[in-house]
Formats: sequence, structure tokens, C-alpha cells
Amino acid sequence: MACRSRSSKPLVFLLVPLFFAASVYGQSTAFSQDPTLRPILKAEKEGRLVDAEKLLQAAIQDAETQPAASPRLSMLLNHLARIDNRMGRYADAVALAKRFLDMDDRLYGAESPEVARDLNNLGMYYQAAGEEAAACQALERALAVARKNPGDGWLHATGNLSAYYITHHRAADAKPLLTEAVEFCDAQPEPRAYVACTGLRTQLANIYRGEGHSGYGEEIVSRDAEQTVGVLQDPFAQVRALDALARQYEQDESYDLAETTYRQAIALIEKMPWFKDDPTATAPEFLNLGRLFEKEGLNVQAEDAYKRALDLEEASAGPGRPGHAESLHAFVVPLAALYRTQGRVSDLEPIL
Repeated sequence: MACRSRSSKPLVFLLVPLFFAASVYGQSTAFSQDPTLRPILKAEKEGRLVDAEKLLQAAIQDAETQPAASPRLSMLLNHLARIDNRMGRYADAVALAKRFLDMDDRLYGAESPEVARDLNNLGMYYQAAGEEAAACQALERALAVARKNPGDGWLHATGNLSAYYITHHRAADAKPLLTEAVEFCDAQPEPRAYVACTGLRTQLANIYRGEGHSGYGEEIVSRDAEQTVGVLQDPFAQVRALDALARQYEQDESYDLAETTYRQAIALIEKMPWFKDDPTATAPEFLNLGRLFEKEGLNVQAEDAYKRALDLEEASAGPGRPGHAESLHAFVVPLAALYRTQGRVSDLEPIL
């Protein structure tokens, strides 16, 4: 399928929440199992990206002393590209992605799952760098290679390419890909094996909603939530399914159902064993509630929800977790906008 754009202004904001976090995939498990690399993961988790980068570069130098290219070196380069992308060094991320793509091509073969993963990641880095045509070509190649390999790599590649098409006003190109993937997901006796199915169903439901078939869109998302919450052991996948269902209810103006479903997601998170150590996990859910209340004109409830989200995120920030400090902006903006529309300048200034 030719890479073309029908608009000079792609809707990039649609892509990021759906699949980017899951798109740079495939090596995190092996990476975490290498005991010498755990300090790198620890530094990254704590938001110390510069420290993580230095540790990675040292590990890469050590791996490069080996007589031949190794899977470990490819894994390190892959992770460094991820760090560069997070730090906004998109050209560096692209260069590294090309390097480990070439290495994996030689190590595993041009039609291997590793090459499909690398092409997918390269496409995402190209898109972050604003190189849309190159991103499209890489994502389409990734899907073509992934189709030749069993496993969920095909589903990830489908999700990212479909998201690219949707952001470039090409829903007609995305729809058959998503329909095929969702039919595959529906046919699996063990849906827990395919966590990516939730995002794929959400994308397809959004296309149907855009076509005016909101009822069918809600049916798709509701079916996913029922399967995911009832079958999947992964609580994060359950939360994602509940969020998708709540957003669908919200889009269909079923606000009571949306509120109930967001609160179900909060209750599920609060049951997780690590919640007491990291209560900030519920902050995005309270942000969702605030936006829902504001949409309903319930400004008092919206303010309370926004404040709760901001307090949770702010409490987790600090010298060891600068990433949370940086993310405060996303939690300040909705509350500030609410105050601004109400003319509450005295309340607006302190949070800014």
C-alpha cells in the first residue's frame, strides 16, 4: 500500500495514547533478566535518564569489544534508542534504530520477528522525528514481515500502522487491517495471550463511531471489556479495558455508565499490592473523572477530581523522580482551564 498523506497536518495526538508506549517492544523482558543491566532500568524508572544513558553507553562499549555482533549489543542499542527518544533526541534514536535493524537482519534474517520489531520501532522513531513518509514505509514493512511470524508481533504492527493511517485521515485503509485483527482476537480461546487486542478493538470502535455507528462501536468495546476483565490476569490490561469502555460510554453521552466504569478502574488499581507505595497510579483516572464531570457541567465535582489527580501526582514527585515533576503540567492544565473559564484568577495563580 503506497505511503501517502491526505493532509499536511497529521493528527499525531491520536497515535501516542493508543500504541506508542507498547510499540517499542520485544526486548524488555530479556533486558530486565540481565543482572548487570538492572541499574540501568532502575535509573530509568527513577527518571534519571542521563545516568541511564551513561550506564548504557559503558555497556555498549564493553559489548563492542566482542569479536562479532551479538544479540546483547542489539538489545543495548535498542534500549539506548528508547532513552534518546524520551529525551527528545529523535535523530539519534533513528540512527540507532537503523543500526540495530541492520544487526538483527544479519543475526536473524530479513523475515524474522526481530526484524519486524525493529522496523516497527524505527517507524515510531521516524514519526517522532517528523519524517512521516519514512515512518509509513517502515511501519508497512514491519507489518509485512510480522505477518510471516506467529505471535502478537503482528497485532502490535497492525495497531501502529492503523494508528498512523488514522492520524493521516486514512481510516478507510486502517479499517480492513483492524477488522482482520479483531476477528483474529475474537477467535482466540485464550484472549489473555493477546493484550494488544484491547487497543485494536478501541481503534476499530472509534472508526465505527466516526462513521456514525456508535452502537456497533460500543458493542466492540463492551465485548472487549467483558473478556479482558473476566479473563486476563494482568490487572493493567483490565484497567485499560475499563478505560476504553468508559471512554466509549462518554462518547455516547452515557455519563453515568462512564463514571461508574472509571471508578471501577480506580477500585481495581487500589487493590494492587504495590498501590500503597505508588498511589499516583490512580491520578490519570481522577483526571478522566474530572473531564467527564466538566463535560456534564458539574464544575464542583470536576474541580475536586482535578485537585485529587494533581495532589497524587505532586506527592510522588521529588529529586529521585523528576519524571513526575515534568508530568505535573498535564495535571495542572485542566484545573487551570476550569478556573480560567470561571474567572477565578486568585485560584489560578497559585497552581501556575
